[in-house]
Amino acid sequence: MNNSCSSISLLAWTPGADEPTEEHSLEELADDVSDGEEEEKTQKIKDFKKIKWYENAADPNLDSIVAPPPAVYVDPVPLISPEYSDMAHLSEESCRDAIISFAQSMTCYGTGAAKEMYIQGTIGLTSFHYVLETFTETRSTGYVYTPYRGGPVDGPENGEPPKPWAILCGPDCNFENQTKLIEVPHTSYLTTCFNCEGRGWNTCGRCYGRGRVRCRSCHGNGRRAVFRDGHRHHETCHFCSGRGNRSFPECIFLSIIVFPKCLRHIWCLLTSQVSPMTDFSVPEINQHSVQLVNDHNKSWPMSRKLQQRQQLRAVPVTECAYRWKDHNTRFWIYGDNKRVHAPDYPQQCCWGCQIL
Repeated sequence: MNNSCSSISLLAWTPGADEPTEEHSLEELADDVSDGEEEEKTQKIKDFKKIKWYENAADPNLDSIVAPPPAVYVDPVPLISPEYSDMAHLSEESCRDAIISFAQSMTCYGTGAAKEMYIQGTIGLTSFHYVLETFTETRSTGYVYTPYRGGPVDGPENGEPPKPWAILCGPDCNFENQTKLIEVPHTSYLTTCFNCEGRGWNTCGRCYGRGRVRCRSCHGNGRRAVFRDGHRHHETCHFCSGRGNRSFPECIFLSIIVFPKCLRHIWCLLTSQVSPMTDFSVPEINQHSVQLVNDHNKSWPMSRKLQQRQQLRAVPVTECAYRWKDHNTRFWIYGDNKRVHAPDYPQQCCWGCQIL
């Protein structure tokens, strides 16, 4: 008889963590079983050894997040609000240069209006962006299992396991999402694998052990019909390269788009607990700062607050009113790189182009 053994360990991790390649969490195991086997598997999971400080880890129905110890109160750092002076004070010449550059950068825009317009006046504005961030740490526990290939097993016989929040673990960089998996000392033990019942193998329910699945694009034929130029053609299926089946699983690649930034940092405060802004020259900033600080202090009761950071950023905006021929309208220049927003620009189609 072929017996299979698994090593069972406790891991402390942040929710949403990816498990190591050869280790599997109990939640993954529950997803792999059928409805008829789910109750039996869940009962076997509940029969795991109860480890001190980690009694809930063996029950998938219980919350695995561990509440942190009471926080030590620290007086907030006294806040000195930043001094501010208006940054939007572009001259008429700068406004004209910006609108000319804008017209030149747009396909089919004429530059005549930008060069000939009469600028009636400018108004300098500043748009503020206040941000409060709270960097927290959340710890949760759960069993994982991995095939046993020999070697020592660090079990409870070697000592009492540490409490979840007594395990040394710190962030590599503050205010960046990160996950760390840490094996809890003295929690491992050996048992017969409960997933395969000691057989050492399981049949895949998707491919039934064949290792491949039928291609959904050509339905296993290797060729598919396409319509081109009003006629029906048969061509090799490019999804499976004519094989009629595809390897499983499939990979999905995602792309990230980064947008340009127009914000100017004018103030930043980093400390363990911040105080709200109350004497800034813009009352709306003070109101939102007080509200956000109070909301953050009452949020995340199951997490430890490590640091708080509040920032004040600004976008200088110049509104420019102008007249060109029978057009009386406005455009706006914003950011340090003088980006232009001119939805009513009169020459949006240069001479010689026809709109069909």
